[in-house]
Amino acid sequence: MRAAAPLLAIALCACATVPPEPPDEAARWTMQASATAGAALVHADAEGREVLRIACRRNPQDLFVASAWLRGAGPVRLTIGEENFPLTALPDAVGLSAAAPWPDRLPAALMAGGPVTVSLGRRADGPHGAPDARTAAAFAIACRGPVG
Repeated sequence: MRAAAPLLAIALCACATVPPEPPDEAARWTMQASATAGAALVHADAEGREVLRIACRRNPQDLFVASAWLRGAGPVRLTIGEENFPLTALPDAVGLSAAAPWPDRLPAALMAGGPVTVSLGRRADGPHGAPDARTAAAFAIACRGPVG
């Protein structure tokens, strides 16, 4: 039993640093909009819990991404299809929150329908299936005004 204790401790530590698996295909995207805050695409798991948020904020005018699955520090990247969008992690967040200046090519990338992944260093939340064309278009239209 003593010989197994160090192995068990190593296994438990390793599990604590690996993010959970992303939600299954039953997950879905919705769009939320606010006259004062901006618009957000929200990816929820099968139980309706928010897992990923991609938002265009009005004040400041930027791209904001939050992932409930990722934690820690390192380079953050939002990938939609073949497009990569680098972000800067925000301190003092529960989970991962990151922001960047609004990238003009993001709406087109979403509407192209590629998979969506948020990466923190070598860890990733995704790939998630793309939002449907109607939801992606509504987000693109909502973000066009506040971000220029």
